[in-house]
Amino acid sequence: MRSPTVIFAALAAAAAPVAAQPIEHPSQVDSTPADPSVSLEVVNTAELDAGALGAAISAELGIPVSDPTAFAPGRGRLSVAIIDGAARIAYEPAAGSLVERLVVLPADPRERIELIAYIATNLVRDQTADVLAGLPVIPPRETPPVRGPRRAPKQRMAATIGLVPPLAVDRVAGAHVEVGFGLHALVGMTDASTVMSISGLADIQHHHAYGAQIGGVAAIAGRANAVQIGGVFAGTAHDFRGVQIGGVAAASGRNVAGLQIGGVASVAKGNVYGAQIAGVANVADRVHGAQIGLVNVAGKMRGLQVGLINITEDGDDAYPIGLVNYAKNGRVAVEASADTTRVSSIALRHGTRHVHNVWSLGWSPDHDHVLPGVGLGFHAGLSGGLGLDVDAMAWWTDVWNGNLGQLNQLRASVSVPVGGVEVFGGAAANVYVSDEMDESANFHPVRARTWTSDGGTTVVTWPSVFAGVRLSVR
Repeated sequence: MRSPTVIFAALAAAAAPVAAQPIEHPSQVDSTPADPSVSLEVVNTAELDAGALGAAISAELGIPVSDPTAFAPGRGRLSVAIIDGAARIAYEPAAGSLVERLVVLPADPRERIELIAYIATNLVRDQTADVLAGLPVIPPRETPPVRGPRRAPKQRMAATIGLVPPLAVDRVAGAHVEVGFGLHALVGMTDASTVMSISGLADIQHHHAYGAQIGGVAAIAGRANAVQIGGVFAGTAHDFRGVQIGGVAAASGRNVAGLQIGGVASVAKGNVYGAQIAGVANVADRVHGAQIGLVNVAGKMRGLQVGLINITEDGDDAYPIGLVNYAKNGRVAVEASADTTRVSSIALRHGTRHVHNVWSLGWSPDHDHVLPGVGLGFHAGLSGGLGLDVDAMAWWTDVWNGNLGQLNQLRASVSVPVGGVEVFGGAAANVYVSDEMDESANFHPVRARTWTSDGGTTVVTWPSVFAGVRLSVR
């Protein structure tokens, strides 16, 4: 039994003005498509449990509810945006027009889910009008509109050719036309294309682009399931699926499923299922896959980041490889250690739960100067609170003199919590490379092997052991 608060708010929300025309063919919504699911996207999940809402809607409708990356769910798409204590619920059926409702949310989280699920399922069933008969209207709080894609085109043509939008064959059929193939000398602008659309300067598909879309300067679509290429910019206002390439930038207003490549930047305001590649920066809300660029930024990262700087809000499942790896919820620790190479050091390590950077300063009686060191490591939690770390370190031994001198280490260690700190110890494989090798700078290796090139560069390898103590700051 729904609470009076939920019923009262539901009736008020359903009576609110809508931002688009009502569904034109309700029978198409009630019919059973090959894929009976409806997708659900929740904006601002901190205000609402998306999983619980999806389960509630699925139970009410008796059909699957998929995540927002589902490109063509049979019954369409639901979107819920939480703004200042109010919710805007939008439903775009697979065949029909976008409908929306506004509702002021109750404070109780369970009542919120119950209310939104009730409104959403009625939008899908198109039964709201029956519920509202004879009831008073209660206006909701004013909130910014959630804009949907332009209405699906009414006319279809196999092909079109043109110069600019007024001078094109498709304009004979009207302003809202879906074409199979389009070729435009300068600018192409139709509602949709299903096979390919090519324009010398800019190609614009207001509703959707399927197959391929190519613009000499820009390729833009409402949503796309295509290979989309823009000499400067390629972008969609909503979902994108396929391969998107922008000479300067590639962008999606919502989700990306596939590959997104930008000469300078790749941007997705929703989820990315696949990969983002950019010459400078990749930015996305959530990533399930990979980001490759100089700077990679993700709200929640699940997968691989490769770049100089990798940043994520939630990096529990992130594997960043770079000079600086930062996760807001990541690990930060300071440590001190000593090695049988006669190098003692202090270090700062930071990064995600599994991958971290190491910044270190070392000193040795064999050297007159401090030895700066950097490293990249992998961490895994073991049973009983133990931890396993595998670190690749590089120490510059003669950087102050301008000579080639580098000690490289591959280190494996196990840490044990003792009180408020961790005690760790392990073994290292050492490779020392120098063009000024002498007895005073050889780190006193045990079981060493030495190679010297014709140019005078010496390489020495040997094993060592080390131990230390670590304090976790976060």
